[in-house]
Amino acid sequence: MIGAVAAPADNGFLARFITLSVLAGTTIGMGNVITTLFALHLNATPFQVGLISGSATLGMMLVTLPAGFLIAKYGAKRVYLLASLNCMAIYLVVPFLGAWSALAVARSLVGASVPFRTISMNSTFLQRLKSFGQDKAGWFRASQSTGMAVLGPWVGTLLTGSANFLVSYICLAALFGLMALWSQNFLPEAEAVVETSVGQGGGAGLLDQFRLMLKDLWVGESCLTEFVNSSVTSLFSSFILVLAITDLHLPKAMAVALVTTQGLATIAALFVLGPLLRKVRLVWAYAASLGFATAALLLVGFGREWLVLMLGAVCLAIAAATIHLVNMQRLAHSPIAKSKISSLLNLSGQTGSLLGSVAGGSLSLAIGLQNIFLAWIPLVWVTAAFCFWRHRQAANAELNS
Repeated sequence: MIGAVAAPADNGFLARFITLSVLAGTTIGMGNVITTLFALHLNATPFQVGLISGSATLGMMLVTLPAGFLIAKYGAKRVYLLASLNCMAIYLVVPFLGAWSALAVARSLVGASVPFRTISMNSTFLQRLKSFGQDKAGWFRASQSTGMAVLGPWVGTLLTGSANFLVSYICLAALFGLMALWSQNFLPEAEAVVETSVGQGGGAGLLDQFRLMLKDLWVGESCLTEFVNSSVTSLFSSFILVLAITDLHLPKAMAVALVTTQGLATIAALFVLGPLLRKVRLVWAYAASLGFATAALLLVGFGREWLVLMLGAVCLAIAAATIHLVNMQRLAHSPIAKSKISSLLNLSGQTGSLLGSVAGGSLSLAIGLQNIFLAWIPLVWVTAAFCFWRHRQAANAELNS
């Protein structure tokens, strides 16, 4: 079984946490939309808009690993407060910027603050997951995705359509201020004491500690599967619109529906599949995810009709949600500091997303756009084979000890 029956959930804490998660996701979605439109207002070219977006991603990747250590040392409550206030201050300055390059610098600073907020929440969620119940393992990502993919873009579009950029950014900054203050009512002061030497400070440096953590069976495997999972999801989100519109000549509305359906199906799967996976053995959960991921890549790689692509989008959502739920349920039981686990998991996802978009785009020049989805199937199966081999090695070592 993936997880045992949990103790009664702290429903009051969970309700506050999920609300904060939705708000946090909403601010990310709002920030993406408002900043893109503001960049166009500053006459930025598509290439410059891409650099502005990329600067935020670069900022996130640079601080993700150290963020876990700082949260482990100073606590989620304090770090989340400072990171939120930093975002608030930056967004109050942004509407007065007059050049796209200055906007890119501001976005990189916001991006550098995001891991401190996300990892603070993710580590708190992992610490409390056993009391919430293992069937709620996907609620954090689902609630954050609801804000980021659904509410945030809608609110951002509504604001910029009915008010100027100054008002839009003031509203965005105000939300960060609200989250900074409200989070102090329930985020933990400090992380729970860890009863293992793995991932602890001692005399080891930051990278040495993370290398030691990756040798742990569950942590290493979760990071690897999160990396591949994110690369497949990024491959779909980066290229499905181009494939549907330019190669398959589908109407724009039908192409956008593929992206929307995949996002909504992922959110639904994260909320719904938790109770089912708690009753399933780990090997069957992995097999299900492998099957759905392979089916998704085959459907999108060979599909010429909209319904076939739509079915592929749903299969991808189920595969991605299953992997995330399994990882969260397992890592909740790890004795390693949850903030450090969260930083590794976040960096794995960010790196995988970067691989999916960059390597996918490069590969498409050689083999064609639709074929890149088929080319990703060996990566998925090699990862599954490696995880199976690693489990066999661990089992043999345990028998021989």
